[in-house]
Amino acid sequence: VGIYTIQGLRMTSTGDRAAGVLLENGSAPRFPDVHWNKSGTRPSMALKGPNFPAQLKIVDTDITTHADWAGPALPVTGERLVVEWSEAYSIGDGGPREIGYVRLPPGNYRFQIEDLTIEGLPTGTITLLDFEVPRPLWQAWGFWLLCASVIAAVVLLLMRSAVKRKVRRAIRHTLLIENERLRIAMDLHDDIGTRLSQIFLISSHARMKAAGEDSQASFQQVSSLTKELSATLSETVWMLSPKNNDLESLIGFLCRLASELCLTANIRCRIDADPVDDDIPITQEFRHHIVLSVKEALNNAMKHSQGSEIRLEIKLFERQLHLSVTDNGIGLADSPDQHGNGLDSLRRRMDELGGTFSMNRPETGGLQILLEAPLKESEYQDP
Repeated sequence: VGIYTIQGLRMTSTGDRAAGVLLENGSAPRFPDVHWNKSGTRPSMALKGPNFPAQLKIVDTDITTHADWAGPALPVTGERLVVEWSEAYSIGDGGPREIGYVRLPPGNYRFQIEDLTIEGLPTGTITLLDFEVPRPLWQAWGFWLLCASVIAAVVLLLMRSAVKRKVRRAIRHTLLIENERLRIAMDLHDDIGTRLSQIFLISSHARMKAAGEDSQASFQQVSSLTKELSATLSETVWMLSPKNNDLESLIGFLCRLASELCLTANIRCRIDADPVDDDIPITQEFRHHIVLSVKEALNNAMKHSQGSEIRLEIKLFERQLHLSVTDNGIGLADSPDQHGNGLDSLRRRMDELGGTFSMNRPETGGLQILLEAPLKESEYQDP
């Protein structure tokens, strides 16, 4: 685009046959019918100068079109022609110009453009273009924060997935153990329990038919041992069965155990147990230690207290199970370690459960054994 102007167009022939001036200042003196024509895709950009045809002008304002001055057609052949003219122009490259700056540091920049005249002199007209080169993504603190967040999220998801897999494996393993315990309990109950019942019936029948007192005493001893073994077996079956992994079943069993032991020892038994409204699951380990601890405390009271009454209290306070076994006997000496009463076993069992063991001497006499253990939900009861 730009302006292109010529003037003083002159054409002469230097051949031998037709020497002379053919065009002078854009006119053909020898051919008056010759004239100039506008052409091109946009002829309107071809303009006549002040001294047309001595001056021809093209003002190009559109990079997609062009204009021409065409002519004149001179009837000359086989001649050597010399064409001379004077020109002035300000034609520039068409289309948008691009200037590239490689590896500009991040920051704010201002691009300045100044117009020039056709002679290249500044016009004073300046165009400003402000632009910013942003920081690369990897240099921004937000990018690293995002990367850290993504990495943390991935690690967290992997850890949670690993924990879930371990929990599922633990659940499957626990269920297998529970099923095996249930099978063993059923086998003990159905097989060994039935055989003990048969031995008891046979010994009782033989005792009735025995003639001598010694034989009757022996059969009576066999029946007693069989009855005790059957009770122990029933107790073992209850402890093995996973169906009893709840606090209500445990309290019911402890009450029944205390009543049966006191009845066998011919000792009066008093039981005070809080009712359990909610279904509170417990672990098999908790159930095992509590049952054996209460049984040991009851046996100690029956064997060593020389009392006539045992009282069992079971209370529940803020997820803590409180049990006390109190007798009205002679109590203990000042050095309990000298007595083989299994108190160390009670202390160890409470330590296993994270609980406490203590002894008191009530004002009314006797001995009170206190057991406290926190309730912890079984890992497989609420996966």
